[in-house]
Amino acid sequence: MLCALDISKAFDKMSHTALYIKLMQRNIPKCLLDVSINWYSKSYAFVRWGSFVSRVFQISAGVRQGGVLSPALFAVFMDSMICKLRAAGYGANIFVNQ
Repeated sequence: MLCALDISKAFDKMSHTALYIKLMQRNIPKCLLDVSINWYSKSYAFVRWGSFVSRVFQISAGVRQGGVLSPALFAVFMDSMICKLRAAGYGANIFVNQ
């Protein structure tokens, strides 16, 4: 049996609050946590379609595309799920004959 996990859109759906909790559980220094909270709490966007522009809205999920810390923050976010899958005996083992 094979099970695949498609996380291609997960970067956009990661809850900021859940990320902060996971960072606290890893005992990340408070100054770094404060910077992360400040950084993400000031993330706003709007949608432009032709000559129309939407209202500004706050971004409450996802990591910044192209952000230097984004892959590391995403890895922290996903680590607990991967640990739970391994503990449950799920996953794939690849054996190479040499």
